[in-house]
Amino acid sequence: MSPLEQSQSLAESSQTAVIRISQSSSVSQILFLNSLFFSVSQSSAIDVRGDDDVIVETNTIATLKFSFTSYQQVSRFTKVEWSFISGLTLGSALCVQILVYENRTSFHRLSEFKDRLHFIGDIDKGDVSIQLSPVQFSDSGNYLCRVYNPPDTSGPDGHIELHVVRRDEPSTNPPPTGQSRLELHDFNKNLIAIFLTDIVILFQNPNSHVELQGLLLAHAQHPN
Repeated sequence: MSPLEQSQSLAESSQTAVIRISQSSSVSQILFLNSLFFSVSQSSAIDVRGDDDVIVETNTIATLKFSFTSYQQVSRFTKVEWSFISGLTLGSALCVQILVYENRTSFHRLSEFKDRLHFIGDIDKGDVSIQLSPVQFSDSGNYLCRVYNPPDTSGPDGHIELHVVRRDEPSTNPPPTGQSRLELHDFNKNLIAIFLTDIVILFQNPNSHVELQGLLLAHAQHPN
């Protein structure tokens, strides 16, 4: 084979190699894009749900039930955050982080809830519930839960409103000695009945207002 023919053959071989490399690169790019599209298409927004609003008394236990669904399996990258918006501060919408669950461990973010707020759920089952005990009156407000589980994107926060009511406390104005609350209740009912009756008398006889005052005063001093 002449030198010219050898040169032409080498050029053709090089051209074929370049075409093969280009084809291989195109296939790799297609496979990469396809895998990227598949990954994106398989991810979705995480759905976090909060249970119904909770009403509890002070010094009791409040269980706030949150749950989530995610296309991806829970991993060491899964993270949960709980936040609190106080319901006692008028005009306030300050949202503060109170608890974080990460790497299978929970961390408190606010000293006010330390030793009282606990994660009680099972993250592998989509349960991210928390429990507050003992409940204080200042715990009233809105509790939010957000879940991170990449590559799924975070959706809207789960939400529960906690209403805390005070336990019955002794009255600051107890009834007079010898009189029960029931007796006072009956006395008030009788007083109203007499007052309405005397109003009718007053309309029938406008000059009887002095007599009306006397009747009311006498009944107040001697209810029986």
